[in-house]
Amino acid sequence: VQKKALLNPHTKGQFICHTSDVASSFGQTPDVVFADEWSHWSDENWWSSVYTSFGKKNKMIIVGCNACKTDSWQIELREGFIKDPLWYTSIPKGPAPWFSAEDLNSQRLAIPYLEYLRLWENVDSASSGKFIEKQFVEKCRDATLFRHDTGSEHIPTYVVSIDYAERNDRTAITVGHLYDGTYIIDRMDVIDPVLRDNSTILVSEVLTILDEIDREFGQHSELIFIFDRHQMAHAIQVLRAAGKTVEEFEFKSGIGNHQCAVLLQQYLMEGKIKWYPGCGEIYDENGDVWTPRGIDDNLETELEGLLVKGNSSRWRFDHTKSGHDDRAFTVAAAIKYINDRLMAEAETDYVESEGWDV
Repeated sequence: VQKKALLNPHTKGQFICHTSDVASSFGQTPDVVFADEWSHWSDENWWSSVYTSFGKKNKMIIVGCNACKTDSWQIELREGFIKDPLWYTSIPKGPAPWFSAEDLNSQRLAIPYLEYLRLWENVDSASSGKFIEKQFVEKCRDATLFRHDTGSEHIPTYVVSIDYAERNDRTAITVGHLYDGTYIIDRMDVIDPVLRDNSTILVSEVLTILDEIDREFGQHSELIFIFDRHQMAHAIQVLRAAGKTVEEFEFKSGIGNHQCAVLLQQYLMEGKIKWYPGCGEIYDENGDVWTPRGIDDNLETELEGLLVKGNSSRWRFDHTKSGHDDRAFTVAAAIKYINDRLMAEAETDYVESEGWDV
């Protein structure tokens, strides 16, 4: 037994471990090559060297790995292996059977959902820096849905989530409800200060929109208003004085943002959010869709531009320097509220409203 090798003095067989050093692989002519953790190899030249070494004797190579990142050099090669009759491939989906549900849940909560799916569920996903892939976002668009400016007597509860900014960012207001385990976005209003006098979004304008929502959606349904507790203190007081139900979003030193990110990413990946085409578009004073820089700007483009920030235990979503995350926050805050409420009702064996699923 040596530091990087196992030697059999009787058969002269050798088992040698190589690190990713291209130079050390030249001249090797092994009978069998084991390429372990292949999807994590960063150096494609190292792979080329290893792969050609076994071909010199027409022997065997065994590749072991997790699922791949969709932008990696490995994924195209792997798809070629699958189609090549000289390769045997086995790519089981789902977690290994020896991991308990508690183990998997702990991992799911601790790392970004895309990374969890890749490492534990064996599902190809984007690099960890990207919050969600375009393909998952597009699947959440439902062409049969449309924007609702009035509520339905068949929906017992609507959640109205608000993210307000006066000057330096946008304001987003989202109305949604839960249907058969899926969060449906009924309406999303987005205001950019660029389109307002003095580049300022007035609290009175937001209160006017909320009053309209209360009037049109609250006739037959319960309304829950969710605010960032550090925003619009006056509006919160006004609504509560009028007898409205107001919930304040708790950041809890970053825990709240982390929980929102986990839930939003999971709901998007599993297709448990649905919205109408054009959801989150911005309208100018003439009622026309406003497209800054001449490109689409809506909920979908915002989600596709989000990044993962923070460490593994407190990661969150965030926008790029030129991007936004206001729409995403309102959706995430609503999902978190619904999830927390359902969990609380399950723990007490008491269902406050039979209409969460209608």
